[in-house]
Amino acid sequence: MGEDIAELRAIKDEVEIKCIEKAGEKAKRAIEKALDNAKLGISETEIAAEAYDVLYKMGSEEPLVYVNAGPNPRVHAEPLSTVRVKDGTTVTIVIAADHLRYYANKSETVLVGSRSGIALNAMETMGKVHSLAAELTEPGVKLIDVMKEIDRVYAERKLIDLRVVGYTHGVGLLIEEPR
Repeated sequence: MGEDIAELRAIKDEVEIKCIEKAGEKAKRAIEKALDNAKLGISETEIAAEAYDVLYKMGSEEPLVYVNAGPNPRVHAEPLSTVRVKDGTTVTIVIAADHLRYYANKSETVLVGSRSGIALNAMETMGKVHSLAAELTEPGVKLIDVMKEIDRVYAERKLIDLRVVGYTHGVGLLIEEPR
């Protein structure tokens, strides 16, 4: 997409904002349902099915659901029926919900089962990073500068090689807007 078009699409009118808000509500409800089902022994596809059920029933037409159960290199991964939730691992769910083709994304990560070791360190670090990102992100601040601070925290906690790069999700006409 051309830079000029991307810049124009970054500006939304009241109707578009309402559509994005409705998409956000769908994403919120779907992720709540998916998280309720993120239990020991459940497959990634079973978790995703619960989210898709909510999304389609609420009127989403092109939703996307990614599920990653456990420590593996898959990021924003389509769910697999062969991957099941194990004790002491994290489950990350990413929802891209739409309303009249306007999107909002939401993601959550939970620790299932035993709360110790690297998984507990990762969850505690994610909480710290989330708070830091919320504090630092404001108009005029470059996202790369926030990322540098986030990476500093991951490095201090010895998790820099395990983190997912990036911390924002887009809203609008594309699942991931360029701005």
